[in-house]
Amino acid sequence: MDASELKTKIKSAFKGVKLEDGVSLNQAKVMSNYGEGVTNVEFRNLPLKELIDDWESLTEDFLGDFYNEDYYENLSHLDAKGFRYYTPALMMIALDAEESSASTQWLLYNLDFKKDGLWDYHMSKVSLLDRNQLAAIAHFLEFMSGVLPEEQKMIGRMLGRYWHQFL
Repeated sequence: MDASELKTKIKSAFKGVKLEDGVSLNQAKVMSNYGEGVTNVEFRNLPLKELIDDWESLTEDFLGDFYNEDYYENLSHLDAKGFRYYTPALMMIALDAEESSASTQWLLYNLDFKKDGLWDYHMSKVSLLDRNQLAAIAHFLEFMSGVLPEEQKMIGRMLGRYWHQFL
């Protein structure tokens, strides 16, 4: 499968996915900071300032606002709806990059499910994904393993621990 075919697979699998009432990236960022400086009302209204109904329109510039020293943590605070909404956009951005980028690292880190004390947490993230969406992610990882030789070993472990079952 080449990059173009994979993009088509991702778009088809995640067609029509919206954030709904899931955790937005702005909310995840606030959660990373333990809610400091934000009231409950402000927190609930944060998604109103974001694009929450068209993941295909999310740009690397917008998502780049969340790449900071804690960028891995921001994505970690997404719930299942947030994970389902932002993951395809991050995969598309990674496929457009010629090399490993912050967004690619961010995504890979959050797709690396280890069978440890966080296993149930990881499974809750993918609980809303259907078989086609899970397969799109698995094929993305398989593709990226060939594109990013420096990440090949890690991606191989990721596939072996969980994602291979969807190939």
